[in-house]
Amino acid sequence: MTERAILKKAVEKATNNGFSSWFNPNYHWTKRNLETNQYFSVIFSHDFAEAFWPGYIHEGCYLEVKKEDFANHVCQYFQGRYILAYGYHLQQMVLEKNPILYLKRFI
Repeated sequence: MTERAILKKAVEKATNNGFSSWFNPNYHWTKRNLETNQYFSVIFSHDFAEAFWPGYIHEGCYLEVKKEDFANHVCQYFQGRYILAYGYHLQQMVLEKNPILYLKRFI
């Protein structure tokens, strides 16, 4: 899968989860956009990340819990706290050499 295809699918996934504030999901990813990292303003935005990775993650084991299930979820198996999934994934994506490949794991 090309980087353009990954970005397109990532934006589609986020749009399906409510990301619509300022970005056009039909944006044409050109070679120039990719070479100049113009996509960073999209994939590193909190609005995009929150829609792309909704829910919570259990700190320590990184068990993902959907937002709608969080209120009913009782931590029977793990002690600790839950963190917002998008915050964790944004931190991890910053550390990646190619953040597009990080997104690919979750499409």
